[in-house]
Amino acid sequence: LSNSRYIVSLDLGTSGLKAALVSESGEVVASAYRSVETVLVEPDGAEQDAEAIWTATKDAIKQVVQEAARPAEEIIAVAVASQFSSIVPVDRSGKPVMNLILWMDRRGGAYSREIYGRHPGAIATWIDVHGAMPLPSGDDSLSHMLWVKEARPDVYERTHKFLEPMDYLTARLSGEITANACTVFMMVLTDNRQLDAVDYDETLIEMAGIDREKLPDLVPILSP
Repeated sequence: LSNSRYIVSLDLGTSGLKAALVSESGEVVASAYRSVETVLVEPDGAEQDAEAIWTATKDAIKQVVQEAARPAEEIIAVAVASQFSSIVPVDRSGKPVMNLILWMDRRGGAYSREIYGRHPGAIATWIDVHGAMPLPSGDDSLSHMLWVKEARPDVYERTHKFLEPMDYLTARLSGEITANACTVFMMVLTDNRQLDAVDYDETLIEMAGIDREKLPDLVPILSP
């Protein structure tokens, strides 16, 4: 009997999704690629169809599993990585309520800049608590969430959680809407001063103007 074990590895990049079935020793048994289209929206917007990404993910997984021809019981896990500073607003079932807002989208920059006008000490507070700050350029996750809130209030109202792409795919695969300290980093709303106890910071959330309940619950990062 075979004692081999395999992991389905997914990497969602800006231009496409890569999938591979990888053995415990690091051997790539099968791989697949699906392209992802970016839609540029004037002015300064960049979006992708999150439902199309999910369809491409399922298709790529099916291909690598079929090509590898390994027993299902030997596939023990799925690992998901992606670009970040991108946001998918999802409903309670984890399905998107609008397109993925890509990292290069700058439509929310004005709303991040407004934070500094409302709170003169914001930069020092963010650097001390989080280590990074809302980007005046708008190409960070918080800016994207603020744009949805201010420019698409109907979508904001229907949004159960805001997710980075890797957490979106994890939610679709598992049925559990979660994130961790690494995946939410560019939401810039966590207290990172104690790395073994990262959680959202109420002061940063209040200054940003985002509703806490729309942020995904954080789960621990497992050590190797």
